[in-house]
Amino acid sequence: MQRTKFILLIFSQILLVSSVFFSVLDAPNPSCLISAPNLAEIPRNLVIATPSYVNRWSTTYSPDNIDISADGRYFVTGDSAPAPTNLTFYDRNGPRWAHIPGDAILDVAISANGQYIVTGTQIKNVTLYNRAGFRDDYIPSDGIISVAISADGLYFVAGDIPGRVLMFNRSNPQANGINNMWNYTTGDGSIGALAISSDGQCIAAGGWNQNITLLNRDSTVIQEIETGAVRSLAMSADGTYIVSGNSSGYVSLFNNTGSLLVGYDMGEEVREAAISADGQYFAVGGINDHVMMFRRNGSIVWDYDTGFNVYSVAMSANGQYVVSGDGNSNVTLFNQTGFMWNYTTGGSVNSVAISADGQYFVAGSGDNYAYLFKNPLPSDEDQNQLILLLLAQAGTGDQSIFMFAIIGIGAVSAVIIIILLVKKQE
Repeated sequence: MQRTKFILLIFSQILLVSSVFFSVLDAPNPSCLISAPNLAEIPRNLVIATPSYVNRWSTTYSPDNIDISADGRYFVTGDSAPAPTNLTFYDRNGPRWAHIPGDAILDVAISANGQYIVTGTQIKNVTLYNRAGFRDDYIPSDGIISVAISADGLYFVAGDIPGRVLMFNRSNPQANGINNMWNYTTGDGSIGALAISSDGQCIAAGGWNQNITLLNRDSTVIQEIETGAVRSLAMSADGTYIVSGNSSGYVSLFNNTGSLLVGYDMGEEVREAAISADGQYFAVGGINDHVMMFRRNGSIVWDYDTGFNVYSVAMSANGQYVVSGDGNSNVTLFNQTGFMWNYTTGGSVNSVAISADGQYFVAGSGDNYAYLFKNPLPSDEDQNQLILLLLAQAGTGDQSIFMFAIIGIGAVSAVIIIILLVKKQE
């Protein structure tokens, strides 16, 4: 019996040493925490959740339109001030090329694979660029104020001032060089919001005609939904779910047959809506200063008051992260538990976008800068690489990893010995 007590004492000491060692390993290394300037006050337990880095590049005018590829390697900005404005294409190291379209850019979109960019301008042009900067101009008759593009860049759509939806196919040019597959007139009022499924099969269009129009790629109208003037639309990757926000403050989640699944009144204009790839989560922000995250069943995940008008919201494809831009110059990052941190730029943040895994996000600010941020929290892939790195360090004689292994083996051995002794005495 005395022997068992002695071994239990040894085992408890091993566990105590192990816990201390683990806490040392888990403590953030101050030399690895890169502090960003002018961060808002955040809770002490979230100090580690500061941006890993912040980069910015100057633009000609305010980059009010911005989008990022799914992997976060490329992003694009468009100035919306009067000509001459710039469309600028970036990788993580900075600008790669720029083009002056000769007209104010009202919307931009980049394909998920980062290979193609589509823009709409104030006077008349829809323009498709590839990643190298080569372009094709498509010239509808009136100003283009919204665009969207499929994941592979094969299909793209544009919405114009008279209320038409125009569908294009990159691989099927006509004799006159205009790849306009078809156009559909929704009625009076411009088309200010568009969304397209990853495969380009489903399209949603909305605007000042008070309706959302759901169409197939062949121009078949699936449903016309009366919603009020639509400010923003977003669609799940497979086109099954559509979220909208209107000028009266109403948030709606529909399925692709037009059935209303969720309705919520924010009280004031909804400026932006975003949805996860699987449609399980969606987020909205608006003039009531709030950013909100919902589940597909309509329950609210969180509701955050920024204190200022929210002009832009984006959600990672996996639904884990939300980023917003507001009228007080702030870029704010959230996860599924709510606020993580914010960063103050030098001007109103009118456009934000985020990569599929939430590891990279971008913002266009009224201070005439485009910002690139790295998420402070590691992705699943980053965590796996860290484990491999630790194992590799153990093989090179790293002392702390060696101690980790010895303590672990000792603890397991102690458990086995105790079990055997107890069984023997029984």
